[in-house]
Amino acid sequence: MFEPFLENQRARQMLSNMLSVGRLPHTLLLEGPEGCGKRTFGALAAASILCTGDGPRPCGACAHCRKIAAGCHPDFLVCDPWADPKVYAADAIRALRREAALAPNEGCARVYLLAGAHLMSPQNQNLILKLIEEPPGSSFFILTAPNRFLLLPTVRSRAVTVTLEPLSHGCCTAELLRRSPGADPAEADRAAALACGCLGRALDILHNTEDCPERDADRLLRALAAGREYDALALLAGLESPKKGRDRSLRVLDAAGQLARRALAGPERYGMTPVRAAAMAALLDQARDRAAGNAGLPLVAAALCAAAAGA
Repeated sequence: MFEPFLENQRARQMLSNMLSVGRLPHTLLLEGPEGCGKRTFGALAAASILCTGDGPRPCGACAHCRKIAAGCHPDFLVCDPWADPKVYAADAIRALRREAALAPNEGCARVYLLAGAHLMSPQNQNLILKLIEEPPGSSFFILTAPNRFLLLPTVRSRAVTVTLEPLSHGCCTAELLRRSPGADPAEADRAAALACGCLGRALDILHNTEDCPERDADRLLRALAAGREYDALALLAGLESPKKGRDRSLRVLDAAGQLARRALAGPERYGMTPVRAAAMAALLDQARDRAAGNAGLPLVAAALCAAAAGA
């Protein structure tokens, strides 16, 4: 079971054990960094609920498994706030609550994948709470978030949390080359490193060379590590534009912090000692949090570069 999902043996075994004893909770919370495969794992969990094949679930061969794989199962519904910003509006959640009480169309249950559940407002998380506290017997809910603590304590206490980890560097590189046979191995290796093992992000990096926050993050960290504060300031200043917006700056700072933490295991990549890599990661996280708190980006950039010079 779950063989298509790479590594993450603990998470796979956890779901397998729940299924084998018939005690799958009505609410799962999948946590892990962007691009680590939360949606893929969620779809596999949904297939295991609806599967009617013989033997271990999901079988991958029954009509339900095939429809989920094709993205057309009427009882597997995905709420995607990036595709539809209104999907977590109060009216939409109330509609979801009414729909969840209906009988399934084809399968034994309805399964809802609530991607990016942390993007719900606290008020709307409370609307979801009313649903997952007493879920209809024929409905299951799979929530995803980068971190469980981004959700209200009352919400996460009603869910069983499964933590997904990025792939090892070697596994991520090998999977990139398997999925993109014509790719340059060196570029695949670099994409895996920049994505810190998150396959979804690595695929974006490999195939999107012009507009990639992780590449900007790599350049930013290299400049800071080498003491080229002017280059770092110029890069950060270029991120602040109406076209790119603040979200791009936050993604770059967040990715740079992850790369700095990754350098703890291989500090030669950026020429930093482990102590300096840890200090740099803390500074980048602080800069990201300040920017997320609506501090002025020029001020955030100046403070980061000044602190990095003394790190």
